[in-house]
Amino acid sequence: MTIQISKQIADALGFDIEAAVAEFQQALRDHAESEGQPAPAAHPLVEQIVAAGGAFEIVEAPEVPLPALTRLSKATLWRRCSDAEAEALDLALAAAPVRLRRIFEGAGYLDHSDENFPDLRAGIVAALGEIRADEVLAPES
Repeated sequence: MTIQISKQIADALGFDIEAAVAEFQQALRDHAESEGQPAPAAHPLVEQIVAAGGAFEIVEAPEVPLPALTRLSKATLWRRCSDAEAEALDLALAAAPVRLRRIFEGAGYLDHSDENFPDLRAGIVAALGEIRADEVLAPES
């Protein structure tokens, strides 16, 4: 079995992995011929490589795509609204159930992945219409 190590990890280790594996393998062979001596130890990665048969390869880490933006500061929501839209949203919020109102009031931002977001969006759509709701609720970049 070949152990794969990302180049970033290999560079951060600060030692030559190949040399450390060879040195640890030799230490294990020497220990096998000794009596009453403590077993040799090495960096856990080196021990894992040796336990797996000594084969390893250094690979480039795959690029991880950035997660989709799903958050919107509540301040940004209000800034995107005209005064008339803010009034309409305030009235819609006042008519919302207490629990949903308290969640909205307590949050510093709105997250599209939150379980309560669809309810909040529905209220904003009712107050501003579908297109404008999408505009004011668009995640921040």
